[in-house]
Amino acid sequence: MPKPSSPKKESVNEFIRSALGSTKREPGWEYGNVLPVRMRKNKQGEKEREWGLGYSNTAKGMLDAFTLPRRAMEGEEVTPEQAMEMAMNVSAPGVATARYAPGVLNMPMVYHGTPHRFDPTPDNPLGEFRASQIGTGEGAQAYGHGIYLAEAPSVAKGYQKTLRQLSPYTIDGESYHGTTTRMDARVGDYAANALGRFDGDKKAAIDWLKNGSPDEQEAAKMLRKAKSISRNEGSLYTADLPDEMVGRMLDWDKPLSEQSPSVLAALEKSKNKQIRAMLEYAKTPYTGARIEGETKTMGEAYRVMSMNLSGRANAESSKASKLLQEAGIPGIRYLDEFSRGAGEGTRNFVLFPGEEKKAKILKREQ
Repeated sequence: MPKPSSPKKESVNEFIRSALGSTKREPGWEYGNVLPVRMRKNKQGEKEREWGLGYSNTAKGMLDAFTLPRRAMEGEEVTPEQAMEMAMNVSAPGVATARYAPGVLNMPMVYHGTPHRFDPTPDNPLGEFRASQIGTGEGAQAYGHGIYLAEAPSVAKGYQKTLRQLSPYTIDGESYHGTTTRMDARVGDYAANALGRFDGDKKAAIDWLKNGSPDEQEAAKMLRKAKSISRNEGSLYTADLPDEMVGRMLDWDKPLSEQSPSVLAALEKSKNKQIRAMLEYAKTPYTGARIEGETKTMGEAYRVMSMNLSGRANAESSKASKLLQEAGIPGIRYLDEFSRGAGEGTRNFVLFPGEEKKAKILKREQ
């Protein structure tokens, strides 16, 4: 068998152009990573995506990655850069190029369901995630204090639907859940409740409220004076979550020994007493007849630290999130409700306060 010739060395930019399948660049478009995709803003200021040709080149790159070890055994010269690209493309196609090339589209795509519509900012006409929004959606924060993002669109859509029902109306810019039996019910909730009963008919809602309880009478006055009333449809946002952030997140479902090297390094390096205590808890095996030998997950360790910091059994977690963020851990990742039983699959992500602007919003849907 003849010895294969030495491969032509390509720059990263040449590799990207090859993967895109075209060297042509048109004004107004942003070009993505190894996938043949380009994006631009439409008339509404939202980003639209167009998939072009180039799948054959992408497939060729993957085939090259899988056959590289055999070709090396047959005498082909293999550079360290090629070996690194092979390892990264086998584990996550396109990651190598995305990491090395500046300005390319980061992966993975994530989704956020909310009852709100974000105000535009100078940096993004679709708005940005803000730490002040934390807890204004579902509010449970069961997997840590932060902005929640889903890898599966269906999960985010489920939250959007639920949260839309929890905050059905906005009156003069303020959202109200409309449940008058809740302990936190306000006058506006009585007004929202009445609007819901009459399918948004303001006059019918006022007539129904005006002879009721003191709160209902105040709600009638509020509706009379209201300058704007709208039914909350909620929003489904699509965003980019930088790949490098995912690798630095605490994995809720895994024990300490299976965390990423960057997470292990950040935890071991920290001199904070609470983080040190969390580490000791995670390293100490369970005792007791039923659970002896079972492995503790870092989700359990995080909850224990949260309870220690808050002094309450409900494990309010804002302080714990702040400590981990300061230690260099940007958030938490955990299996979503559809993957938890299988132990693998799609995940949700929690971005700690201070990290939320790194997830760039690309699209908004109702």
